[in-house]
Amino acid sequence: MVREEVSGQKTQMIDQIITTRSIRPFFQPIVSLRDGSIFGYEALSRVSNEELKLASDDLFTFAGYLGKTWQLEQICRSEIFKSVKRYEKIFRNHKLFLNISPQVLVSEHFQSGFDETYLSRYQIDPAQIVFEITEKDSVADMELLNRKIRAYKEKGFEVAIDDLGSCYSGLSLVCEISPKYMKLDRTLIRQVGQNHARTLLIKNLVDYANSMNIKIIAEGIETQEDLDTLIKLGIHYGQGYYISYPMEELADIDDAIHKMIVMNNIKKNSMQNYRINQFYIKHLSIQGISVSKDVKVEQLLSYFDENSSIQGICITEQEKVIGILTRERFQKLLSGRYGFSLYQYKNVSEIMDKNFLEVDYMMPVSAVSSIAMQRDENSLYDFIVVTKKGN
Repeated sequence: MVREEVSGQKTQMIDQIITTRSIRPFFQPIVSLRDGSIFGYEALSRVSNEELKLASDDLFTFAGYLGKTWQLEQICRSEIFKSVKRYEKIFRNHKLFLNISPQVLVSEHFQSGFDETYLSRYQIDPAQIVFEITEKDSVADMELLNRKIRAYKEKGFEVAIDDLGSCYSGLSLVCEISPKYMKLDRTLIRQVGQNHARTLLIKNLVDYANSMNIKIIAEGIETQEDLDTLIKLGIHYGQGYYISYPMEELADIDDAIHKMIVMNNIKKNSMQNYRINQFYIKHLSIQGISVSKDVKVEQLLSYFDENSSIQGICITEQEKVIGILTRERFQKLLSGRYGFSLYQYKNVSEIMDKNFLEVDYMMPVSAVSSIAMQRDENSLYDFIVVTKKGN
């Protein structure tokens, strides 16, 4: 379809939707497939005027043909944030996933109108925002997109590749922009347990994601069988009608679903224990990077830039680990208008996390796993420090 083919009726509908701001936000929970807790919500926009019957995908498609994507996006975001503000206490510790096309993300309109000042009106921190970039949208200037994404990452925003598996360009996009999350398209998820090829593909994607510190979100979970299979495969997060339909309010998931996820993980861990209790954590550990407590924060930039796969570094004093600094914590501290200038000349010991999990290299994997899963949600996925006789 080309722009000329958009009917006069569709044009009037788009104009009326924008003029009357006939947009109603919905929120679908994104849930941890490890413990059933809500990790965040994906914001969705639907037409609120029943007389203007237009599917969400068509809404943005036609708006794009008419050159009105920006106006529509502004209205959608505004209505989403108004709703989020009404549920401020619930949202405070969760992520908000926003669908955005690469074309909008690189536009000057978006850059000037979507910043910390704008978000502060709604008591939202940039670190809570995840931009979902779909692989279905073509990227005309990858270099420009990369620059814009890096700039937003430096401010604390995170990025997800949406609909991974629906087109051929997804993995290429993952390699280009290094997202924090990969969202697997529902075409990969549907009846996954009955398709060996898709099961194997997802297992390999999980291995890749874990090695790159990327979290995988499975979309379109519609049956218990699919949920069970995804938990067994080690998927980090999930969303779909089986877990929860999109809702106008930010709400919790059904208690039965929460319990099912927890019980599945207990069952999964108990089945694995007999295999892993004979292995020690030294078999899974790798040599990490450590720096002295007196190293300046600005010097750490090169450590993280030159070692893109590391999750963080250890801080030492007289060859003993006294703290850690994760990549995520480092980026959050340096994000924002004054982040870097505020911390660049400080010693790393002033920003390190002193509460970290340290274990002896001869501790069984099963024991380490049990201890690690007892950490609070904010540090649940932090790396574990493995030492030999305290060193």
